[in-house]
Amino acid sequence: MELTAEEKILNKFGANIKDTETEVFDSKYIAIYNELKKHYKISQAMKAGSLSKGTKIEFYGDLDLTFTVDKPEIKDADEFRKDLERKMKVSFPKDEVKLQKVSCLIKFKNSIKIDVVYLPLIEYNKNKDQIKHIKSVNNNIKNIIRLVKWWNYKYNKKKFKSYKIEFHAIYSSASIYSKRIKDTIHKSGGGNKTNDIFDVIKEDAKSGKK
Repeated sequence: MELTAEEKILNKFGANIKDTETEVFDSKYIAIYNELKKHYKISQAMKAGSLSKGTKIEFYGDLDLTFTVDKPEIKDADEFRKDLERKMKVSFPKDEVKLQKVSCLIKFKNSIKIDVVYLPLIEYNKNKDQIKHIKSVNNNIKNIIRLVKWWNYKYNKKKFKSYKIEFHAIYSSASIYSKRIKDTIHKSGGGNKTNDIFDVIKEDAKSGKK
């Protein structure tokens, strides 16, 4: 189906706000991975987060280093994360290391942030499949995801979680995804009572404003 002139503008804007600066993230990812290998018997590790999926927007989003370990699996995940935090503080003494609910966040001096996430093997494989699918969706859907993230960041005070924004893209066409994401945001109380959340960002798209 041919895109309307307005849809073409939005689609182009969605592509233009994509963050493609991966080299700095990649170097930090490798540094963290090398440190983890010194302390744990890692069986698998992968890049996760919006940057790895191609849905990160400029100045907002992250890269996760998600890993699982050889058997025996970790029995107490909370204690393991505390141990992970201690070891990362030793490995990166000049950077900020902070334990979060399900991860250990490392914030480097250049403002690069990477979440280090341990997952049991079953959850790891499930997460891996979801990432693989998001990476494989067509560029139109990825552009819509980035547009919604843009709206959420600029106009909704980041009230809407990124994973929820991406969730409906897993089994949707671009048109179905647009409808589902609008319905979900409305039901969750995010945003205003607007017929179309994309109305909010059309002027930004038309002017190329960032």
